[in-house]
Amino acid sequence: MSAKRYLVIALSFAICMTVFAAFAPRIAHAITATLVQVVNTSANPVPTVGIEVPFQAAVCHGFGATGGSQCGAQGSNFVVPATTSTGLAVKRLVVEEFDGLCESYNTPFFGPILISNFVADNVPNTATQMFNYSQAIQINTDTTTNPGTTIRDYTFGRKTRFYFNPGDTVFSRIELYVPSQVDGYCYGQVSGNLETQ
Repeated sequence: MSAKRYLVIALSFAICMTVFAAFAPRIAHAITATLVQVVNTSANPVPTVGIEVPFQAAVCHGFGATGGSQCGAQGSNFVVPATTSTGLAVKRLVVEEFDGLCESYNTPFFGPILISNFVADNVPNTATQMFNYSQAIQINTDTTTNPGTTIRDYTFGRKTRFYFNPGDTVFSRIELYVPSQVDGYCYGQVSGNLETQ
């Protein structure tokens, strides 16, 4: 055999290997996709696992001459979404933490609350609403910034596990020891996961 013939055989082999290397992953992927389509039928569905999508919402609730204007456009409630940003259907919202800060003006201690309906499979008795109290801890008292006004700063944070259905409206509210002296606000962050179906 001549050197020219060896060269042609070697080049043919190299071209075949290049074509095979380029198309082999696509062929394997096509076979796998076909198997998935054939196996995953309505008569024989492949089980899927729900996905947890991180969720956060900010809420602010204020009362009184000073506190009532501190939240600006920030709302005191949010609606649990029915779908995620990628279009997945939401089964329920799981709130895992509620934390933030509060400020009061000549008002004694108070604490923030989350309020909404119970998830149907989470009702321990005949109650229809849940209240998530979060104890606020005073961290500062200021009587010099605005003479005649005692400003108290609080922080709060609580690990929790509450469930809300899609479409439910979750409200924030402030509880006071002396409701007739309401002047303050609380800004809170609700964190958790949206469980998909």
